[in-house]
Amino acid sequence: MQGGLSTKAASVTLSIILPLFALAQEQQYTPAEDLTLPKIIVVHGKIATPILTSDKNSVPEHLQEFGLYRTGLYADDEDISTVASFATFVDVRHNNIDQILIARMQGLKLWVDVRRVFFTKESGNWIKRQDYLEHWKAAKDNLKLFENIIYAFDPLDEPFWNTRETMPEEALSNYLIDIGHILKKDFPNAKRAVTFTAWTLGKSWFSQNIPGNYNLFGADDYRGIDFSSTVVRDLMDKTEHLDAKYYLIPQAFWTNDSTFAAYLSQEQLISKARQAYNFAISHPDVQVLRPYHWDSYEYDQYIFKGVEDQNKLRKEYEKIGIAISKFR
Repeated sequence: MQGGLSTKAASVTLSIILPLFALAQEQQYTPAEDLTLPKIIVVHGKIATPILTSDKNSVPEHLQEFGLYRTGLYADDEDISTVASFATFVDVRHNNIDQILIARMQGLKLWVDVRRVFFTKESGNWIKRQDYLEHWKAAKDNLKLFENIIYAFDPLDEPFWNTRETMPEEALSNYLIDIGHILKKDFPNAKRAVTFTAWTLGKSWFSQNIPGNYNLFGADDYRGIDFSSTVVRDLMDKTEHLDAKYYLIPQAFWTNDSTFAAYLSQEQLISKARQAYNFAISHPDVQVLRPYHWDSYEYDQYIFKGVEDQNKLRKEYEKIGIAISKFR
């Protein structure tokens, strides 16, 4: 071939270039251990202006949201303002308009807990609310004012676990599907989220009772010192036929209840946080990181210390949250 490569030479060249091109195209995302916090520099003028700068964190586009459970369910107004610096959403009850207004003012989205619209509690157990349509109408009228910032609706945390003594699995599944239809009809742009326990995923009836009109699934298991990636993979395998995304719920609390979730140190909880983040960046269907949980509380004789009171763990989640929400 005159004035260029021979056919054989061109073929050899392409065989070298194409793999290199493919390698270059494969995005290398920043692992949790290497994420950087923004630095503040001050630009001096008539008014000194602080500007945030950061080495570029490479965060995949699929990982879009970050928020800590319980940030607006039981916490005070200050907590919402605090997490606004590194979160994209907060948990709120459907009827806590004051908290919702604060979240909107802080530029946050809403993960709306509607359990008391559709369920009620009797003798410590959740059951179906018979007048749920009436309650939903009132809730919908209030929430329509904030439709543009509602990220997800959550009908009941760990529903199969929390109704295991009150509702047969098939009846609950059908009810969740009915709720899903209502949510989709009235708030078509909001996600419909369900959290499953490892106990739920392990049941033989689970695959036949997945509420198929939900599109955001999470799974939790706080046993052990490592993030429960096998539980999440099990959930993904059993719901792969659905058009769904996923959220990860790494343990982010210390407790003195060793029967529930071992005495994990902050260093071990930080390791769980990093494992969850690194799992998220390597799985394109993971859209949200939602650690459990933000605030501290006591239940009977047990202590549950949240991220707000664990300084080293809090700094780790601030770094992860900022990377996802602000500096990609």
